[in-house]
Amino acid sequence: MWEWIVGGLVALGGIFVAWGLKKIFDHYYHSLWTKPREESKSASGEHLASPPGRVPKYTSHFARTPHEVETVLRLRRDFFGPKVLVPDDTYRDCWRRNPDVMKLVYCDHKPIGYWSVIPVSRDGYERFVRGEGSHAEMLTRHCVDWDEADPAAVYLYVVGAVVPLRGAADDATQAVLHRLLSGRVVLDMCHFGQEVLRRVSVMGSAGTRAAPAGTGSSNRWRGSRSRRF
Repeated sequence: MWEWIVGGLVALGGIFVAWGLKKIFDHYYHSLWTKPREESKSASGEHLASPPGRVPKYTSHFARTPHEVETVLRLRRDFFGPKVLVPDDTYRDCWRRNPDVMKLVYCDHKPIGYWSVIPVSRDGYERFVRGEGSHAEMLTRHCVDWDEADPAAVYLYVVGAVVPLRGAADDATQAVLHRLLSGRVVLDMCHFGQEVLRRVSVMGSAGTRAAPAGTGSSNRWRGSRSRRF
């Protein structure tokens, strides 16, 4: 009987030792491998971290090459069809003025959508909210580099978030998938907005509501003034 008790205690002790070693391994694995990789991704602009142990994998980064800008334009055409608000060259011109304004979001290394927010001049912002400026002018004439924007008074033009629908529009499964992917893209844009508000004072925001081809017309909107907090 005592042999059974001693044997059980030994076995239980072995279990606790194994559990403790696993905890130590997990701690150092996270500290030396997982955490530095996550910090590196965050520093490089990948705001969407991959949930541990889950698939699919979501990442994002700004379009930094002409090829990536063309990917943005392809996604835009897939979403809006032939009735885009401005020609492709307008987006290319905007990107040349500020290369950190169009961000691609990937699912398993495949681009699923993008979002775009650009800093604009105060004069351009005020003209737009008065109805005197166009969408194209905001992307080109009034777009400024982030380094040129005054941190004490930043004005933003929200171009939007785009995720093309895959498959038929009446496919229920594809519709659910589209909502999930759209949520991921919008979540990444909101994360970026939080980062901006930590660093600067946003004095105003505006944009143009645009719908996919055949679903309605476009109109402009103006956001309320917000301060850094």
